[in-house]
Amino acid sequence: MKSAPSAIPHDLQRMLQASMDQHVQGAEGVLVAVSGGLDSMALMHVMVESGLSADRRVVIAHLNHGLRGAESLRDAELVRSEAGRLGLPAEIASLTDDQLQQRADGTLEEAARKARYEFLLRVAREQQLPVILTAHHAADQAETVLHHITRGTGLSGLRGIPVSRRLTADVRLLRPLLAVARETMEDYVRERGIPYGVDSTNVDSRYTRNRIRHEALPMLRRLLNPSLDAALNRLAVQAGEMVECLDLLSEDLLRRSVLQADSVICRLDSEVLRTVPEVVLRHALIRLWDRLGWPRQRMSSEHWYRLAGLVREPSAITLPTGIQAEVRERLLILRVGEKKGRHSAVSET
Repeated sequence: MKSAPSAIPHDLQRMLQASMDQHVQGAEGVLVAVSGGLDSMALMHVMVESGLSADRRVVIAHLNHGLRGAESLRDAELVRSEAGRLGLPAEIASLTDDQLQQRADGTLEEAARKARYEFLLRVAREQQLPVILTAHHAADQAETVLHHITRGTGLSGLRGIPVSRRLTADVRLLRPLLAVARETMEDYVRERGIPYGVDSTNVDSRYTRNRIRHEALPMLRRLLNPSLDAALNRLAVQAGEMVECLDLLSEDLLRRSVLQADSVICRLDSEVLRTVPEVVLRHALIRLWDRLGWPRQRMSSEHWYRLAGLVREPSAITLPTGIQAEVRERLLILRVGEKKGRHSAVSET
C-alpha cells in the first residue's frame, strides 16, 4: 500500500511564493545560487515545481572555488546537468586555488564567501536579473545567531541572517526559505529523489561554523533544548524588530541633532542628544559612523559607551583610527585627526 503524499512540497512552494510576494513582487527574473548541495538543489527544484520558473526568467549560477579538486568538478557538473534537465540556463564559472589564496585577506572561508557574492552580483547584472536567491534555512540561521552570541555581538548581530537585503541599488539578495527547518529540506529531497553533492569541507573541524554545527548545537539541543533552532530563530526575529525600532528613533535623532557632517568633521547639538535614552544615542552614533564612511571595526562596545557618555559628562577622548571626540558648550564635535594645540583627556589605543 502506497503512503499518502506528503504536504512538504506544497509547504515549501507556499513559503517560496509568500517570500517572493513580500520582498520581490513583480520581479521579472531571478538568479538562483546553486552549490550542488542538498539545500540549493532543493531550492532549484521547488522553483520549477511551484511554477515560479514559468512566470519569470530563472537562471542558475554556480561558482567552483577550486578548493576540493575532483569533488568541486563533480558538483559543477551536477548543477549543469540537473539545471539542463529542468530546462533552466546555468552560468558556471571556476576559480583556481591560487586565485582564491591570493585574494584572501582574512580566512579562506571568508575569501570564498566574498568571491561567491561578487560572482553572483556580476552574473545578475550581466543577465539583468534584479534578485538573487540563496537556499539558507533555519539551521543556518541558528548557527549564525549562536556564532554571534559567542563572539559577544550586540543586538544587531542577534538578527543573524536577514531574509532580504539590497546588495546594490539594482540587485537584491533574498533567502526565501530561511524559516524552513533543515529536516524539511532533507525530507523533500528524499521524497523527490533529487541528486545532490556532499561537501567534504562541511565536516572539517578547523572551520568555526562546522564546530558549531556538528558539536556545539547538537550538545545544546541534547542538554538544554531540543527545539533550540526554533528558539534561536525567534530570537533573530525579535532582535530584528527591535533594531528596526532603534533605526527609526536614531534617524529621527540624527535629523534633529546633526548640524554639520562630512568625511572629516561632524558637529551635533548635544542638548538634543541628551533628550533620548543612551541606548538610542549609541545606536544613532553607530549609524552616523556608517553614514560618514568612518571605519568602526576597532570600535568596541566600551568605545561606544564612552562616546555616548561624553554627552552627559563633557570631556574629550581619542577613538580608534584617530577620531577625536569632545563636547564643548552645546556641541559634540567629532573630528578625523587630532586638532592642533589641543590634547585629548582620554586616549584609547
